[in-house]
Amino acid sequence: MTVRDQFSLSHQQQECRDIFSTRIVWSLAACLVLAGVAGAADDAAALIPRSVLFSDATHPVAALGPRGQQMAFIRKNGNERSLWLASVNAMSDARQIRNLPGEPLQCWWNFGGDQLIVQLRAPGGAHLYALQPESAELTNLTPIRRVIAKVVRVSSDLPNHILVTLNTRKRAVHDLWQINLTNGERTLVQEMSEYRQVHVDRRFRPVVGEKMRTDQGIDLIDLRQGRGAALLKSLDRDAAHAQRVIGMDRSGSQLLYVDRTGRDKSALQSLDLDSGDVTVLAEDPDVDIHPQTVVNRYTNEVLAASCYFGDVRRFALTPEVEADFVFLKRHFSCGVGVADISADGKTWLVGPFDGGPFRYHLYQKESQQVTYLFSQFSELDGHSLANRSLHVVETRDGLRLPCHLYLSPRFDRDNDGLPDRPLPTLLYVHGGPSIAYPWDGWLTNRFLQLLADRGYASLRVEFRAADGFGKELMHKGDLQWGDEVQNDLIDIARWAKQQKIAAPGKIGIWGWSFGGYSTMAAAAFNPEEFECGMALYGVSSLEQLVTQRSDDDWRTRWRRRLGDERTPAGRAVLKRQSPIEHVADVGIPLLISCGGQDDLVPHHIQTEPFVNRLNQLGKPVTYLFYPDEPHDYQQRENWLSFWSVAERFLADHLGGDFEPYGDDLGQGSLRIECGAENVSGLAERAAMIGNQAAEDRTRDCLNKTDGNS
Repeated sequence: MTVRDQFSLSHQQQECRDIFSTRIVWSLAACLVLAGVAGAADDAAALIPRSVLFSDATHPVAALGPRGQQMAFIRKNGNERSLWLASVNAMSDARQIRNLPGEPLQCWWNFGGDQLIVQLRAPGGAHLYALQPESAELTNLTPIRRVIAKVVRVSSDLPNHILVTLNTRKRAVHDLWQINLTNGERTLVQEMSEYRQVHVDRRFRPVVGEKMRTDQGIDLIDLRQGRGAALLKSLDRDAAHAQRVIGMDRSGSQLLYVDRTGRDKSALQSLDLDSGDVTVLAEDPDVDIHPQTVVNRYTNEVLAASCYFGDVRRFALTPEVEADFVFLKRHFSCGVGVADISADGKTWLVGPFDGGPFRYHLYQKESQQVTYLFSQFSELDGHSLANRSLHVVETRDGLRLPCHLYLSPRFDRDNDGLPDRPLPTLLYVHGGPSIAYPWDGWLTNRFLQLLADRGYASLRVEFRAADGFGKELMHKGDLQWGDEVQNDLIDIARWAKQQKIAAPGKIGIWGWSFGGYSTMAAAAFNPEEFECGMALYGVSSLEQLVTQRSDDDWRTRWRRRLGDERTPAGRAVLKRQSPIEHVADVGIPLLISCGGQDDLVPHHIQTEPFVNRLNQLGKPVTYLFYPDEPHDYQQRENWLSFWSVAERFLADHLGGDFEPYGDDLGQGSLRIECGAENVSGLAERAAMIGNQAAEDRTRDCLNKTDGNS
């Protein structure tokens, strides 16, 4: 039952009889809600609407032609998706080529530059289409039921061919195929049953295969003809996702990969396939080299390695590319993302990494000219977004942790990265705790922008146990989720007060998954540090997390990181650090939410027992349930309804601005399971929406009756 249904009458006959009383309730509820939002009315006009912050991408995909003279991009308007073509020097003359019959996921040019290859979502998979820009003719290259087709690379040696993956034999096995764009012929390059990935030369001949071992490590196998599938190198298992084989260099004699076998922090390395010599190409003293590198996809040349210590750090592999990144960072006053590069490397599609959505710019290196093209989310054009600044906090035991602070320009008029006065502050704790990388993804940053726009100092934090900072820091979090990891968050909160970022008594904490656990733990273990918390699909019982799956890999991983439930000492750690064992100590109001399709943090195991105990003890908790959502919510409508409640919840306890509920509360599948009375105006607005639904159904009932008379 959705929020629209929860407060409505259950029988159509009753609706018909009670239409008059329904209207009275509606009017009374409207008065209550209007009274509840009056304090926000003056500020609300200046706020960025939720509907804009959660708008769909208007330009989800863009691709630069191989010669750097033209570009293709997808434009989305409602349910319509169209492909456009433009000269890079005359973007105002962009022309629409055609509408697309599905959701675009990927776009490539062939190396010859006369065809576009577009990946479109299809029932049960994705298809690849060749598009002729002049005729607008669209040809399905992979007309295979439920196939998942994806472009791997193009090559100057084969300008009218593409290398793709297709899972035609088995659903989970994605073989390598070569497609001739002239006649559509498909040729099998390599079956992948034994390999996780295969790397090829410029003529798409297999060179190196990645074979997964039973211990989850990787063996690199020589697939060149006459080499007998010899072992080239073994890489240790890396549960931290800091490992990736990038591919061959242009000469075909060197294999580039990111790995931290025998090291604390991962590095970009090259392996000479003939001599076996390994050379370290890029490393950083603070963090792992990111497993994604800057690659020219036309030449397959790796141009730079990257890492994230809060902001992005680039390690160019040539002086020329180093000069490009220095120039671009100076131009944008921040790190830069690279979306595409022409085959000759002279024209780039770039955008600033500043905490906002990706905004495409054209960089022409010979003239050192940077030209704005369009935003990936153009509905935000004209709105003033928060500025983001990097701060490094030292913990009580000397760890250096990067944090990003988002501030609305209204509260940082001198743009020094600190508020003009202390503000209500929210600590955002990311998930995992293995996901330290996506600092610059809009799907996360939009939440931080929303909070900054509502007048909060929005602080994205790091902590021990997180990946991306080397093995040592990650393992410092083993068996410490509720102890030393939690102390890191407390140290950052106290630092925010000392720096006069956070107003006294106005700090909240929130996050999802591991961040949801941290929020519940803070409420139980450190309630004196925070005023309120928002926990989305968070873990309340560590022992349940360890044992909820039967596979050995899952249990081995979590026993090491959390505690071994098979031993008395391990059970003691798990119990001491589980919020559900300390519900009586919860001392702050909580807003809790989870999804009914979540198999990582099942609601009936982790969320509802915790909420029920809070209710039994009379603790203030509001529980929002989304029956159709998995772990990590997917649907825009559900985020709109969640934040319509969250904004008001935070305003009640921290005093920030808020956009009134409006129609957003009735969006999606929201069910308010308990605690509506704990958030100002929520019960009244929910009743108002429910009664409107009753009126609508009553009107339909009466219309049908009139039509039959």
